[in-house]
Formats: sequence, C-alpha cells, structure tokens
Amino acid sequence: MKVLVAVKRVVDANVKVRVKSDGTGVETQNVKMSMNPFCEIAVEEAVKLKEAGIPIDSVKMLAIPFPQMQAALEIGNADAVGTVDPFSTSILQNKLGKVIARGYVQQKDLSKPIPVAAFYATEQWIGANRETLARLKRAIEKADEYIAANPVQAKELLVQRLKFPGPLAAAITLPPFSTKMDPATVQAVIDAALSVGILTKQMQAEEVLAPGLN
Repeated sequence: MKVLVAVKRVVDANVKVRVKSDGTGVETQNVKMSMNPFCEIAVEEAVKLKEAGIPIDSVKMLAIPFPQMQAALEIGNADAVGTVDPFSTSILQNKLGKVIARGYVQQKDLSKPIPVAAFYATEQWIGANRETLARLKRAIEKADEYIAANPVQAKELLVQRLKFPGPLAAAITLPPFSTKMDPATVQAVIDAALSVGILTKQMQAEEVLAPGLN
C-alpha cells in the first residue's frame, strides 16, 4: 500500500504576509516558508499508519493539487489520498475508492461541526478596517442564506460559473458558511493540533478569535 500525502508550501504562520507591489499576489521572495499546518496533520497520520504496522511500502510526501489526486488513483500512483469536495465526490462517483476516514480529530471531538477554514488578519488591520469586515460579513451571510433557500439554483451556478459537471454538482453537499465561530469547536481543532505536535504549547480559542465580530 502506498499513501499519497498532499503537502503545500506556504508562508510561515509567524511571518507577516505582504502583498506584492504590483498587487498580483503574496510576496514570497526571501520569506520564510513552512508546510501547511493541515498538511502536517496528513503527514502525521501517514506516519502513524506506518508505526501501527499497516503494510505501507512507502510514504511519499508530494506537493500535488487536489484536482490531480483522482488521476493519481486512476493510474496507480497512490492507494489512498486525503482530499475534499468536490474532488472526493468525483472519486466516489467514478468508483475509484471508498471513504476510510473522515475529519481531523478523534470521533469523541466531533459532537459539534469542526471549522476547517477561516479568514485571518492582524489586530492592527482589523482595528483599521471595521467597515470592510462588516461588509464581508454581510456578503457571506447573504450568500449563505441564498444557498440554504435555493440549493438547486446554487448548484446550477456551480455548473455555469465553475464548469462543474452536472452529475457532480448534483451529488455534492453544499457546506454552510457561517460568520460566527464557536470557541468550543475552535478549541477542538487547537487541541487536536497540540496532540500531533503542530502546536508546542496549549492555546485558548479566545486568543485567536477577533472580539466583537461574532
């Protein structure tokens, strides 16, 4: 069994992100780069499989985009991948595999939805751009309300705007987008990161949530 782990190189979490002077992207020249924290979790899980005696011939860490994982399964370059929708649904539709694990934390921690993504900003930027944040919050809430009230039309937009195949758009589950962060669920992610060594000291969710925005 070969396990393919997607690894992405990103700007280190302790480095202040700067936009290029021409506005075309993020400055990466002479900037400290690190492995994406969620990729570190995937690597840790792959190593755990090997240490547990699962018959793995090799664990290869490759920087591979999610869209290419299905092809890796099809041509036999990987026996298992860690991916997200819509790619996971496409893999299942094409009968290239079965789900063997879900989530980033132990089952006992999954009594509430676990946040897997968020917007981040410095305290200085937040303090100087309250109105921009308020507009972003309203836009997300409006989009979330539209998706909940019009799931069929929302999936049609996936086909029209993002060129999803019709059967794939029909099969995926549209996730909710909340502007509120429950400290308990964020704490579950922090505790999981601590348990696998991504964090070296305990943190409290309130330390990373911007006050007054929930």
